[in-house]
Amino acid sequence: MNNNSIKNNRYSIEIKNIYKSFKCFDNPVTGPIKNYLFGKVLSKKNFNEFIAINNLSMKVKKGEVIGIIGPNGSGKTTLLKIIANLLQADKGEVNINGKVTALLASGAGIHPEFTGRENILFNGLTIGLKKEEILNKIDDIINFAEIGSFIDQPFRTYSSGMQARLLFSVTMYVKSEILIIDEALSTGDAYFVEKSKDKIKEFCNSGSTILMVSHNIHQISELCNRAYLITNGRINCEGNTNYVIKQYNEWNFKRKGVVKKIKSNLSSFSGDESIILTKVQTLNKKSEETVIFKSGEELRVKIFYENLKFKKKVRLWIGFIDVKSQICFSEIGRDKESVYSNGHIFKPDKNGSIFLKFSPLYLQYSKISLWIIFTSLDGSKIFSEYKNISPIEISGRYQSISYASYKFWHPYKIIND
Repeated sequence: MNNNSIKNNRYSIEIKNIYKSFKCFDNPVTGPIKNYLFGKVLSKKNFNEFIAINNLSMKVKKGEVIGIIGPNGSGKTTLLKIIANLLQADKGEVNINGKVTALLASGAGIHPEFTGRENILFNGLTIGLKKEEILNKIDDIINFAEIGSFIDQPFRTYSSGMQARLLFSVTMYVKSEILIIDEALSTGDAYFVEKSKDKIKEFCNSGSTILMVSHNIHQISELCNRAYLITNGRINCEGNTNYVIKQYNEWNFKRKGVVKKIKSNLSSFSGDESIILTKVQTLNKKSEETVIFKSGEELRVKIFYENLKFKKKVRLWIGFIDVKSQICFSEIGRDKESVYSNGHIFKPDKNGSIFLKFSPLYLQYSKISLWIIFTSLDGSKIFSEYKNISPIEISGRYQSISYASYKFWHPYKIIND
């Protein structure tokens, strides 16, 4: 269905119940031909139908910066191509208010045999610019891309990072009301990524609407004020960016089979559950709830619990594990000596909370989750054990801290309890 202009100027994009599927043939060469010639008389279909978008609806207001996240194959890129009018939805309605510029991972509007300079002209003409407009901006585009003498070499000779630089530079110097970015910052060095993020922020401040797909959750959190989680061609959830990211992380942990049993938003593995966790919050230095942390950033954790029977003191242990349930670092002792040097001793209220402030976490980029245990003072009896709860994401390039180096390490202090 062709894209239509929106009558309501409040929205840049309105999508209503769109559906898009693709035919996956057993033989991709002869299959489509046989289906076209003999489809009506074939005894059975010679293809499988893959549903990329399934009854999806969304509205994007003017000036919003929207993040779209989800696993590979969930329909994110297909959705962007439909909005950019590069694909047609089989069913539904797509209404667009404004000129759309798309920066897609597929490199649409680029010819591999053209030089970088020729591709700037070619891409500009493809999206509807006049030759004079392109020539007025070409020096700025080349300077921003910073690919030197390669600008006059064929595009096919470029590294993936150089290709990303040129594609991004061309797109950002085109004036448009709606900008679509699909994994634009997934390649390239750290310097150019930061430079590109500044350019995107500048674009945001101009009042344009941006739709951004990325597997880099930290970039989505930093740049977007609202987000959608798409799974299996449908919108799983939408709302505040950090909320959607948290839902995605929890969905990811469940999908990979790490979480075995869910109790509220917790996963209980063992113990008699004399003390029950009711809620866990992860917060930044400003005590704002979030699930995204930079390597070296302070992390705060607030643990809420219900005490069913204890009147004496117990010991709290805490650690972090990755998606493979391997320890990133932990104060949970592996021998009798460490039992007495680690953990937080406290007398639990009937309904209480513990607020912990961790030292800066110098971890490499990873997805990790909390591991919390309540035990007797000597550690011989487990009252409650919870693994894979409150998943968070660490961005950065530092090396992980090994357990062996921090056998007796206290990684946090109590703010209040």
